[in-house]
Amino acid sequence: MDLNSATAKLQTSLTANVKLAEMRQAWIISLRDDMATFQSLGVTPGLEHAKLQDFYRLGTRIELHMNPTDPEYENLQRCLYAFLEAQSLEEKFGANAAYVKVCQTILKREWDVLKYEVKHLTV
Repeated sequence: MDLNSATAKLQTSLTANVKLAEMRQAWIISLRDDMATFQSLGVTPGLEHAKLQDFYRLGTRIELHMNPTDPEYENLQRCLYAFLEAQSLEEKFGANAAYVKVCQTILKREWDVLKYEVKHLTV
């Protein structure tokens, strides 16, 4: 392989890796936004019907963003369903701390993965 084709191959690989990193960052931002909005609706007393539909939709979006083999997936599901099943304001606020903690754990881990991938953008 000559130098030009090796350089072209390296450039193609780097471009693909940068694109993947951009897509991962967009995924993290979308997941974070959905998690935050879900939490906000989760602690809101007496949601009107339209907001309740958004609440359920966001819960599903969060689940669909996640890989079911993720080590935090089951914990996240428990936290999501604790919010969904909460009836009283006390139950809603009681579900909040565990939910925020699992979301922070997931988002921090994924941010660290993204930083690692960007730092090691090579073939």
